[in-house]
Amino acid sequence: MERRHSQRVPVSLEAQIIAERKVYSGVIDNISEDGMEYLVTSFIKADKDFTSEKRVEMNFRAPSGEAVNLHCEVKWRKESAIDDRVLIVGMKIINPSPDYRKLIKDIYINNSDDEHI
Repeated sequence: MERRHSQRVPVSLEAQIIAERKVYSGVIDNISEDGMEYLVTSFIKADKDFTSEKRVEMNFRAPSGEAVNLHCEVKWRKESAIDDRVLIVGMKIINPSPDYRKLIKDIYINNSDDEHI
């Protein structure tokens, strides 16, 4: 059964997570008004930095070039069966701002327009 409250939009946005004063680079795979899926590739084990309910900071650039900084909570994590350096993390955005919600709507509209081309 689907538990998401808002529709996910597929994206490919380079991003960084700051957890326990460590910076992890990765890619946001999909995004919504209240959450996102983030793929981290790391040569170090990041298990303790991505436990359930852990608070982290997410930084990325919107397609417009605008810097976006979000506070998130880890909701789930899954290690890749193919590559043990890849960690997939699902996060809930804590108190998304109206500007962030507008950004998501713009991304959704742009993705919808691309599908009709």
